[in-house]
Amino acid sequence: MKKAIFIAILAALLPATNYAALTSEQSRLLTNTINEVRYYKTASQNMMTPEDMADFAYATGNPDNIGETLRAIVYLESTFGRGGRVGDKGDSLGCTQIKVETARYVLENILDMKQELTDADISKLYVYNDKLAIILSKEYLLYLMERFKNKRANWSHSVLGYNRGPSAVSKDGLKRDPNNYVTKAK
Repeated sequence: MKKAIFIAILAALLPATNYAALTSEQSRLLTNTINEVRYYKTASQNMMTPEDMADFAYATGNPDNIGETLRAIVYLESTFGRGGRVGDKGDSLGCTQIKVETARYVLENILDMKQELTDADISKLYVYNDKLAIILSKEYLLYLMERFKNKRANWSHSVLGYNRGPSAVSKDGLKRDPNNYVTKAK
């Protein structure tokens, strides 16, 4: 599973590569890709139109039956990129508005990709590459669904956990949803 995710991430970052042949060179290629992202002068080649973003989010989540949910999250977080690339407080990034510490957690703990990435590197990866942001957000949402699988309202807990953070949802349950995030995601 992790190899497939790794290949999907590389596919998002390096469109003209033969991904099936990647085995022992995965770490080197990912490191090179990250270095390329570090030095981007323009982001336009990795940013998607709102229509393409909606389609990609649905297609990315569909194999796990979360296509509609993932598309709704991308819409709620950034209006498919039209709402900006950096959150109001400056700590949420890209079309999926994930925080740097969450992105680091997904990369290192869920996908087991231990890389020497600075916060600035992660910021650039998320802000400048919509496909990568959507792929990693899908993995985070799946993680939340697994974390809240014993809750009666698993989907609602997971979606609210994406927005407020899993610790806040574990503490407050579904009582605190001031922006009606769960209702809007349906």
